[in-house]
Amino acid sequence: MGRTVPITAITPVPPNVEPLDHLRNLILQGTVAPGDRLPSERELGLAFGLSRSRVREVLTALISVGMLESRHGSGTYVAEFTPATLAAPFEAVLGLSSQTFAQLLEVRIIL
Repeated sequence: MGRTVPITAITPVPPNVEPLDHLRNLILQGTVAPGDRLPSERELGLAFGLSRSRVREVLTALISVGMLESRHGSGTYVAEFTPATLAAPFEAVLGLSSQTFAQLLEVRIIL
């Protein structure tokens, strides 16, 4: 099991950035790593400058694409993910093979 992310590591959402993109970037940049437990919704709301319901929407969206996982009674954790796991929700929509989409996602992450 990973560490609990200190609330000081969570920066406020810049005015020109969507909260979903901000948290996703914190994950992709390694500020929070796979296995880390995120602070509570209330703490994230205070750190991000968002309402708790807005934080819940962001967490739900990232859970649905496989970047986060919710553990009942324990909290929200950064999931172990690969480009292939992130690609899965989009394969049917885009009509791409999983390998093609995963390759596109890898290029996007590298850039």
